[in-house]
Amino acid sequence: MRSPHRLFGLTVALALITCLAFLAACAPLEAISPSPTPSDIPGSPTLNGCGVQQAPANLPSPDVILTWTGMLGKMPIQDVVKKVAVRNGQVIEVQLPASDQWGINAHPGAAILRVEEPQSWYTGAASAECAWRLTAIGAGTTRLDFNGGTVCPPGRRCLGNAVLAQYEITVA
Repeated sequence: MRSPHRLFGLTVALALITCLAFLAACAPLEAISPSPTPSDIPGSPTLNGCGVQQAPANLPSPDVILTWTGMLGKMPIQDVVKKVAVRNGQVIEVQLPASDQWGINAHPGAAILRVEEPQSWYTGAASAECAWRLTAIGAGTTRLDFNGGTVCPPGRRCLGNAVLAQYEITVA
């Protein structure tokens, strides 16, 4: 018959081996991947999540610029939604990190905003952002959600992430 101390020791050893195996599987991918070159770092001119690589020519300055606050984690929705008020006819520019592939999701009432074309252009290496332009065309309040996920260089494994930028826009 096995002693309780020996059984306990085997259980602890098995738990330690399981934990070590799990930690080894979670090692940073950079430790097992070749070092990226400057052109294949997410958010660079050759690798980014923007729809178009050049900003449209002769853009006037926007009236309002919204940026990503970088909030992650489980926070109440009212704590992460950035609120802004604009007047009819004003132009809003949303700037989000080019290291993520972003998509826009408009909520009911979004007809008060017109998304300008092209959607999502790369702003350049100095700021490394994707930008969208929206024009206020009616009165009311709506919310815009931008969902993002990691841009990964071809042939590399990257840790996935999901990010969310939310804006509540009121047009008077």
